[in-house]
Amino acid sequence: MTEGFYWIQHCGRVQVAYYTNGETEDLETGRTIIGVWHLTQGYDICHDCETEVLQGPLSPPL
Repeated sequence: MTEGFYWIQHCGRVQVAYYTNGETEDLETGRTIIGVWHLTQGYDICHDCETEVLQGPLSPPL
């Protein structure tokens, strides 16, 4: 997945988030997960099955 801004849905909330390809460890399972969502509302989350990409990557305004 390309780094950039996306419209996503997570836990029923739709918002813009920035995606990076960094590695992180899921503290509950111990699995290594590729990708982190930096949310505009709330805390950063891992790229997992709970996150649905609705649109993106978004283009910058002209």
